Amino acid sequence: MWTLGGFFHSSRLTFLICAAALASSCEDEIDSTPSPDEVARWASEVHVSVAGTRLSAPLISIFIQEQDREPEWREPKTRFELGARGGNADEPIVAKFVQLNFRTYGKHNGYEKICPLLTRQWSMSVCKDAWSFARRSLPESFYLAAPFEEHSYQRVSLAGGGDLTAPSVPPSSDRPVYSCTTWSAGEICMASVLAANGLVATWTVNETKNETTYDQIQRQGAAIVAFTKFAIGPQEDFEALTDALCKLRNPDDKSHEGRDDPCENGKAGE
Repeated sequence: MWTLGGFFHSSRLTFLICAAALASSCEDEIDSTPSPDEVARWASEVHVSVAGTRLSAPLISIFIQEQDREPEWREPKTRFELGARGGNADEPIVAKFVQLNFRTYGKHNGYEKICPLLTRQWSMSVCKDAWSFARRSLPESFYLAAPFEEHSYQRVSLAGGGDLTAPSVPPSSDRPVYSCTTWSAGEICMASVLAANGLVATWTVNETKNETTYDQIQRQGAAIVAFTKFAIGPQEDFEALTDALCKLRNPDDKSHEGRDDPCENGKAGE
């Protein structure tokens, strides 16, 4: 399972795309000095069809694997091109699968002005807030694909040997399924849940000190179902999304100690 992280390298902003615990990694670079037009493109909403299901999300938040473009789907040039082609809701990009990520997009050098350009409230809520309710309830990223299809992200090689594979048992919306193994950092699992839009969501869960992998899978699975129901369809229902995800925050998350908690003061979207 791939997760999305970010770091700076020289004069360029590099989004590091790496498998959790993979021995090798791949890098996806985005220019750290974008023009206003380029920032607007990354903020624009793209429309995708996966197995006939329509999805919409800001370009900066989504990776799209097209049906006929296997090797270069993570490259910035390819993603930027998709931003131009995916703006028409009546002609969505046909994709094998997509990956959604939840990063503080507006904290990267050169992208500080992207937040007010985003059209989905959930993306605005995570844009500059590392402690947003969405980041505290959802995994850092997850994939969406049609049921019963096989994709490369469903199997990864672990550092030190061994593989982590997606569970073979079909999931339901209220019963995530998962497969786990142990590596140098403890237990790691790959989980799947039937999303609200009929697609299967797949993500990884790493062992933590304060929450078991089983509890994380159940909580994050419910959060993904809510997200796919309220956030990335034709119309966003941000009030329903906020209500659902605020109830699914990591119970041991101490990131808001000493600060106002947006979920408690009714300002989760600000």
